[in-house]
Amino acid sequence: MVSSCFCTLAAQAASDESDDIPLDYDMYVLAVPDLLKLDRMPSHHALLKRGLLHKRTAAMKGLIIFVSHQWTSYQRPDPTGVQLAALKRVFNRICSGEVKHIGHAWKQEFIAPRQEQRSSSKWWRSNLRKMFVWMDYCSMPQL
Repeated sequence: MVSSCFCTLAAQAASDESDDIPLDYDMYVLAVPDLLKLDRMPSHHALLKRGLLHKRTAAMKGLIIFVSHQWTSYQRPDPTGVQLAALKRVFNRICSGEVKHIGHAWKQEFIAPRQEQRSSSKWWRSNLRKMFVWMDYCSMPQL
């Protein structure tokens, strides 16, 4: 049921902090156009094998969307594909201009309050297809 699917989007907050934070494992992201082509939510390993994941670079700063979703089974995050379909529907609505305003999470408003342009439909319409998505199941190995 789409109404029970909650996807939280938060654009990566711009900050003055260094991008040189040591990581034990690289941060991998999926390009939005590639996500829109998926019919199911593949694992991190499957996406790596297909060459669809990108290591995060400094050039991606401010262009990464964190997606949080509810896992609907113990084995796979979205066995019926309902949540991926809902996320794709939201992204497609943004790209078409159907969504008129994108609100920020209160924490982002507190951290980076002067990003009004990122709330405009026009900004998102022109930038979403150049952005990347980080989702736990797709972006990091599952043990």
